[in-house]
Amino acid sequence: MSIKIGFANYAGFFQFIEKLRPELPADVEVVILNDLFSELESSVKRIEAEGSVDVFVASGGNGEYMQKYLRTIPLVKVKITGFDLMNAVKEASQFSNNIAVITHSPIPYIEELNSILNVELIPLQYQTPEDLSLILQSLYAGGVRDVIGTALVLEQAKMYDLRGHFIWSLDSVRDAVETAINMARTRKALTQKAKMLDYIMDYSAEGIIVTDKNGIITHLNNSAERILNRSRKNIVGRQCAEVLPNTQLHTVMREKRAQFNRIQDLGNVKIVTNRSPIIVNKEVIGSLATFFSTSTIKQAGENIRRSQGASGFIAQADFSQEKTEDPQFTQLIGKAERYAKSNSTILISGETGTGKDVFAQCIHNASYRKNEAFVRVNCAAISPSMFEGELFGYEEGVHIGIKKSGNTGLIEQAHQGTLFLDEISEMPMNIQAALLSVLEEKQFYRIGSTRALPVDIRVIASTARDLRSLVREGLFREDLYYELDVLNVSMPRLRDRKCDIPLLIKGFLDDNRSDLTRSEQESICRCRHFLEYDWPGNIRELKKVIERFCVIFVPGADVDKTAEEVLDSGVIRTPADAQRDNSRREILEALSISGGSKNGAAEVLGISRTTLWRKMRELGMMDETGADT
Repeated sequence: MSIKIGFANYAGFFQFIEKLRPELPADVEVVILNDLFSELESSVKRIEAEGSVDVFVASGGNGEYMQKYLRTIPLVKVKITGFDLMNAVKEASQFSNNIAVITHSPIPYIEELNSILNVELIPLQYQTPEDLSLILQSLYAGGVRDVIGTALVLEQAKMYDLRGHFIWSLDSVRDAVETAINMARTRKALTQKAKMLDYIMDYSAEGIIVTDKNGIITHLNNSAERILNRSRKNIVGRQCAEVLPNTQLHTVMREKRAQFNRIQDLGNVKIVTNRSPIIVNKEVIGSLATFFSTSTIKQAGENIRRSQGASGFIAQADFSQEKTEDPQFTQLIGKAERYAKSNSTILISGETGTGKDVFAQCIHNASYRKNEAFVRVNCAAISPSMFEGELFGYEEGVHIGIKKSGNTGLIEQAHQGTLFLDEISEMPMNIQAALLSVLEEKQFYRIGSTRALPVDIRVIASTARDLRSLVREGLFREDLYYELDVLNVSMPRLRDRKCDIPLLIKGFLDDNRSDLTRSEQESICRCRHFLEYDWPGNIRELKKVIERFCVIFVPGADVDKTAEEVLDSGVIRTPADAQRDNSRREILEALSISGGSKNGAAEVLGISRTTLWRKMRELGMMDETGADT
């Protein structure tokens, strides 16, 4: 942003500006104003209205007049130094010893230079151009031919055939210009800072009131107007005690001590306020009050409780991302979408890696709670000693091996949202009893508190284990099981929906290898090794295997060979896996011997046809072999 320096003086002053112009910084603009004396008034008013000049520089009579007219723009006058005057006298004395010094204001001690410089200096003052003309005529008539003065004096002296000598030097003008530039920069910086502070005040959610040391309100922001329901123009300039009943700002100024979180009743509204003295150089120069209405704080508290830690409590998945060609899984999605519209608890069961967590997120995002928190609790990852504090929270000062400053529990953070209890089968029995109470009574207690906190949550639980078996074994509460199993979703194993493997692989390829051609993608998605493998780790295992494949695979390489290498290097083989593979191989050999007949294969294996069918279902072989012949 450029700096504009206005030069107000007669035309002769312009030669100094032209000499200085090459020295000026690149961001400095020069504005020349050639008006004289009373003519300046209208020009100054126009310039101040436009804001087209930052600082004026002037000298002599023009400077005196301009000082009368300026209201908002500062003025720097070119100073007449003793050194400048002596140089001017020295120059003029080469022509004459009788020298007139004509200025708009008197120069002190000028007579003392007469004896020092051995000249006769005649000090004269003028007020108007007409005065100046009369003085010059008188000098000429009296035989004086040399005149020292400002640009206007010298310009008019020429008209009377008098020699003119400038009363100030280039250095004096330079000093005035440098002072003006520094002043303009400082003013701009202060103006910018003031505007920034005004912006901060007006866009602050807090009400802000500032007073001077006498308690007179000097500043008031938009939020204060809104909270107090009072117009700024009716408040600024008044005693704070008239505006804020029971104010203690006079107290904080007297005691030089701030007050925090004080409730103040203003009649139509209650506020929570902080008050502080404003102290500069150990002297109180005013006071500051910041405040919220209690209703705003209450609402904020509810919002915080709903969304505290929301960055970690956001459900990312929704049902539109669940791609499938499996009719049964399509039906399951439809059922889950209907479940999402209710407020009942949902139990999601299924083997590890089948996508229970993702399905829980989809249900949350299809519910009316989708804009609230989705709080996931991994019951298998929290130590029993920490579980109660993490789930229910605890009051400040309660020492249970973790933070002593108090803690908001996960149940409280899920208020009005969804609490997802992943692997609930691993929840300790004592916590199961407390959770049952929450589900039944819709309230809970923080550790160390006797005050019940109401809570509105929708619970979704997941398990990879058979909860009914755990109930029979006494490892899971029967009453909690019934409370959770209101609506249930059973996630299918990946080997039971192998038609979706190509879709899933394509999604993982898109995430990891965008450089693959369409034919390469199709070849990988239809790779027989991926389609024939049983995926005991389900979708999670498939995802990691494809991620490993994407790192290893080189365009142009053999897809089948790479897939076989990836599977061989990454699959965790267990005795049960080996047994399954042996069973599959035996059945396939028997079917081959019998020409595909299941009855014949059962005879080859020495088992009943029913047993063969059961084994084939367990091994996921029904779709591979077709109908019996």
